Order: sequence, then C-alpha cells, then structure tokens
Amino acid sequence: MKEFVPVYQYSEQESLRWNEQAKWRESFKENCSCARFIEEQIRSSFDGMTLDSTAAQRAVEEFGFDRVFHVLANTMQEKSTDGRFSQSNRAWGRTVCVPREGGNWAFSIESHPAVLDGFINQTRKLWQDQGFFEARHCLPDRSPGYDYENQVVVVSPTFFSQKYRKPEYQLMLAEHGFGCSPTASGRKVYGKILQDGEKIVLNRQDIIGVIRQECMPDWAKHRLEELTAPKQEQTMDTQSM
Repeated sequence: MKEFVPVYQYSEQESLRWNEQAKWRESFKENCSCARFIEEQIRSSFDGMTLDSTAAQRAVEEFGFDRVFHVLANTMQEKSTDGRFSQSNRAWGRTVCVPREGGNWAFSIESHPAVLDGFINQTRKLWQDQGFFEARHCLPDRSPGYDYENQVVVVSPTFFSQKYRKPEYQLMLAEHGFGCSPTASGRKVYGKILQDGEKIVLNRQDIIGVIRQECMPDWAKHRLEELTAPKQEQTMDTQSM
C-alpha cells in the first residue's frame, strides 16, 4: 500500500513554535504538487462536455484522500465568493481545517470552476461510499458540545493508519486534556476509542466535532455505557456513605 506524505495541519508560524519547519515545508510542497496534478487530470479528462468519472480516483490514488481534500478545501476557501461553485461544495470546504496563510494561493487549483466543481463532487462521492462519519453527523461548533470533555467525538479518519481507517474507530470518548477546550493554548486530547476501549492521545485538530445523538449507532451507545459505568457506580457508592 502506498505511503503518502502526511498533511501538516498547522500554520507555518506554529511549525516554528513546535520546531516542525521541515514537516511544514514538505507538506506545502506536496500540496502544490497535488494541485498541479489535479489541474492536469481535469485538463486531460474533460472533453468539453463531461469529466471522466475516474479523474478523482486517480488523484486519490496518487496523493491520498487527506491531501486531495486539503487542497480542494483550500481552493474553496480561497475562492469562497465565486458563485460558479455549488453552495454544497463551498459549505463543505469550510468544514475542512486549512490554516489561512499568505502562501495558500500556491496550492489553489486554477481549473475552470464549473469543471472543478464536478471533480469535487466525484471526490466527495468516493469518500461517502466508504461510510465515514463526517461534519454533518456532528453538532455545530457553537453548540454546547463545543467543549469536548466527557463528550463522544468523531475523530477524523485521516488520524488513523490505513489499517485502522474504518468508521467504527472514529468514535472516541474524550476524557481530558487542554485540547478539549477551544480557548486553551494546549492541543492534546486524551480519550478512549469506543469500539475497543483503546486509550489514545490526539490533537484537537484531529477531531471533527461532537457526534449528534441521533447519529450515534446503538453499538456505540452500549459501549459508552460500559465505559462510563464504573465512574457512575463509584459516585453512587460515595453518596451512600
């Protein structure tokens, strides 16, 4: 299975703070290569009327979903006022975290908006066919669930290696960490994966949001009860003393 260059999720300024400049530069270079590759795929796959249905698949195979989504979302954010893109794709672009920097124009895709819009539709369809939880399954950021502590959150599939990149691993009980708060300077979140109870540590940027109650599968609700039961029983014992 092809190994892709990891997408660096933070700004250049943050990379300086964390001494990760090499990771930022490598990711930025790959962003630019991906944008140019997509432009070439669109140019060679559009016959003037329709876009080859495999154009997006080739980009994903070359750079992976993480990079392709990052570049497409950046393009939507750079061209947020261009009415030739569908409202759905512009709204989708806002759900992907791309640090806004002066150099983002370098990996903005310059293909014709109407054709690029179709390419984005193809890519999103490929992703949806895999059944992952997405932003539409989560509470809005300004809801009471914005603080992640003791909430069931949806972890971005891009956090996981290919082996564990499955919908059932996306649901996590966030327990503590400065990253739980949107106002804290820290970014670490500590929790347990509902599927197997495995403890993990990730960054706030790896979390899509708090899952809506109606979108949580029955198995996940049952696992949540199991993971939180000891704490509840301990509280009851303390109250009875």
